Amino acid sequence: MKKFRLFAFCAAMLLIPASLRAQDMQLGVKSGLAAGWLTNTVLSSHDKVMPHNSFYAGLFANCDLSDDIMFQTELIYTGRGHTDRNWENVGYKRNLMYLQVPLFIGYKIADKNCTIMAGPELGYLVHSSKKVDKHKTNTTPECNKFNLALAVQSTYMVEDCLGVELKFEWGLSHTFKPGMYGEFINDNGRNVALQLGICYKFD
Repeated sequence: MKKFRLFAFCAAMLLIPASLRAQDMQLGVKSGLAAGWLTNTVLSSHDKVMPHNSFYAGLFANCDLSDDIMFQTELIYTGRGHTDRNWENVGYKRNLMYLQVPLFIGYKIADKNCTIMAGPELGYLVHSSKKVDKHKTNTTPECNKFNLALAVQSTYMVEDCLGVELKFEWGLSHTFKPGMYGEFINDNGRNVALQLGICYKFD
C-alpha cells in the first residue's frame, strides 16, 4: 500500500505541467553522473572523506508559464552516500538509492537556450547499504525514508532536443534515524550532491 501511494504521488507530480498548460508540455529523459557527500558523517577525526560516485536516470516534464518562465518536475532514480578511509586504511562506503521528485521554477536566458532552475526536492529511500572493507550489510532500517532538499539546476540546450545539465542539491532533512550509531557517526548527517549529465526532449 505504501509503494502504491508513493507511485501515485510521483505520477501526480509528473502530471502537474499538463494541468497548467497541456499544449506546451514537453517530456524527456535524462541521465548522468552524481557525486555525493554526507555532512558530519565520518568514522573518526582521522578519516579521509571522498566523494561517493554514483549515477542518476529518469524522466522529466516541463511547460512554459510565460515567455521566460517555466515549470519542470522530474522522477529520478539516483544514488547518494559517502566514502571514507580512516588512519588504518580501512575503507568505509555507504550507498543510498533514492526516488526523487524535484519541483522547479526556471528562468530562460542566453536566447532561451539556457535555463536556470531552483526549487524543493522530495526523495524516497529505496535501499541503503554500507560496506566496510569487503563486508556489505543492509542499512535501510537505519535511515529515514523521506529526504527533503533544495536544488539548483542549470540546463543548456546544445540542440533543439539535446542538452547538458548541472545540478547542486543541499539536504534539509536528516538522513539517519537518531541514536543508530552512537559515537561513530553524527545523526545530523544530510545529503549533499553534485550532478552532471545530459537530457533529451521528445518532439
